[in-house]
Amino acid sequence: MIVMKFGGSSLGDAERIHQVGSIISGKAEEEEVLVVVSAMEGITDQLETCARLSLEGDGGREKLIEEIRSSHESVAEQLLEEGAAKAKRQIGNKLDRLGDICDSIATLGELTLQTKDLILSLGEQFSALLLSQHLKEEGHSSSSVNGSEIIVTDQRFGSANPLMDKTKEKIRSVLPPKIRAGEIPVVTGFIAATEEGKPSTLGRGGSDYTATLLGGLLDVDAVWIWTDVDGVKRADPDIVSNATTLPRLTYEEAAELSYFGAQVIHPKSIDPVAKNQVPLVIKNTQNPEGPDTTILNGGKSSTGLKSVTSISDLTLITVKGHGMIGVPGIAAEVFTAVAEAEVNVLMISQSSSEQNITFLVERRSAPKAIESLKGTLEEEIRRSIIRDIVTEEPVSIVAAVGSGLRHQAGIDSGVFESLARRGVNLLSIAQGSSDHNISVVVANQDERVAVQSIYEWIQSENQQS
Repeated sequence: MIVMKFGGSSLGDAERIHQVGSIISGKAEEEEVLVVVSAMEGITDQLETCARLSLEGDGGREKLIEEIRSSHESVAEQLLEEGAAKAKRQIGNKLDRLGDICDSIATLGELTLQTKDLILSLGEQFSALLLSQHLKEEGHSSSSVNGSEIIVTDQRFGSANPLMDKTKEKIRSVLPPKIRAGEIPVVTGFIAATEEGKPSTLGRGGSDYTATLLGGLLDVDAVWIWTDVDGVKRADPDIVSNATTLPRLTYEEAAELSYFGAQVIHPKSIDPVAKNQVPLVIKNTQNPEGPDTTILNGGKSSTGLKSVTSISDLTLITVKGHGMIGVPGIAAEVFTAVAEAEVNVLMISQSSSEQNITFLVERRSAPKAIESLKGTLEEEIRRSIIRDIVTEEPVSIVAAVGSGLRHQAGIDSGVFESLARRGVNLLSIAQGSSDHNISVVVANQDERVAVQSIYEWIQSENQQS
């Protein structure tokens, strides 16, 4: 059995959905197929805007709902024949309900994360319905399956965590019987539900996570993630236009790349397949026979640097103070304060002198982090144990990712020398005990040059070896 997940860029219009149907049909002739879909390209953003406009009391939400209706009706008319009218009616009914929900948000002046999850879940429901109906008209037995029927989560709405035992039980009770009966189930990615049946989501980009959850818990032969690029590139093709495709990565390398900004796969998606050694393959819908990337431990995956990636628009926060030296618990207080503000820390660096603690957060979260730090550390600031809390923004993390980095002489110096040659100033460095990445912080305006210079060095090293 193969799980095949198609992202929004693969489902952008009727022509691309038809292409997806052809890919599925070809594979279904060889083995059992289970499909996971994202919303059509751009739809989740439109739904999120609907929710925001409703909260603001902006009447523009009605126009946006009609745009969503029009785009899906257009796809239904172009893609489907006898099923077009039914699909349009089903989508229309859900959009009518969306209008009612948005009116309630506007009236109450409140948008909960639970309600937002309910709104954002519509996009995947629409795309699953359209693709499933298309597969039927192409001669397959198919049905759309709402992720809320099979994935059980906690109540952390907006980015819920699956409850694995309950999810496994539901997945195995719902999907295998359909597949044994000759069906091609089309599962809505991203969508789940709590134990009480309240709609939840796995967070933006969570359709990848849905696919690997199904693949890992059903122990399939492989999970294929279909995107709009040829596998995982050695660098962001928007920054390095000629970046080559990596034929193979380990799970650890893929996890590092996804965490540090690579857009090919959701960061949480690695763990479910890694536990059961299920191969994860990244393929291009528009170039199905082109180069792809297989993510799997073992085999001939080489050591050394493989790729470079980056995250931009961050804030570098530094807690300074000579009085911190030898005072136990300061670091714990710093990161407790940041955690209480519900701010995610992307990177940490601290000198052995203990005079500075430096870390990075998303720029939009920085004000919350600073406010919490000043409140929590008020006494330490008053006593001059902490002299200052300073920020630098906007900055970027640039991460060089690979395997066996601690055991190879010259890797660090090669990265730093490549940056120095291009005049890139380093604001912070972190590697520590990591065997899989070397991370540097640079000013936002230096991000592209930094990525390009490290990529060129990686390519020259690969050619020499």
